[in-house]
Amino acid sequence: MLLVISCTKKEDIIIYEAGNQEFGWAIGTKEGIQWEASGFWRYHLNDSTHKVIKFVTYSSDGAQRENFTLSYLPLSVGTFSVKNIPDLANGVVHGSFSMFEGDASIGGLDVNENEDSFITISEVNTSTNTIKGSFEIHFISDDGELKVEIKDGEFEVRPYE
Repeated sequence: MLLVISCTKKEDIIIYEAGNQEFGWAIGTKEGIQWEASGFWRYHLNDSTHKVIKFVTYSSDGAQRENFTLSYLPLSVGTFSVKNIPDLANGVVHGSFSMFEGDASIGGLDVNENEDSFITISEVNTSTNTIKGSFEIHFISDDGELKVEIKDGEFEVRPYE
């Protein structure tokens, strides 16, 4: 599975299904190919003043395949850098990427800090609990062999219930 994902030819890039998008969606391009995911937000486990946004893709039989997580987000409009270590005082949120096979995680990637990863929250609607915005995220393996990048991303998410 990792060998197929790590190839750079467009015909070798796997685009998984978005799922039911009950709590939101995300779109963008993954290695130049149209990408779509389910999305949602939740309160951060240790701090209810910050949010976590997740974008998830699935196999054709409904098993989770990719999980993009952006955490320590303030509930405010603005653009925030995405790094491996959050720095809330300087507007830096944490990003992570996990890959799954069935119910088991088969690996994860760190934010590629040589690229400009960010999330922009353009709207926070407190009456509907909807967060809208855009993003660009770049992930890379420790050895630099595997990269996953989503560019021109847009999203609209509601709380996971």
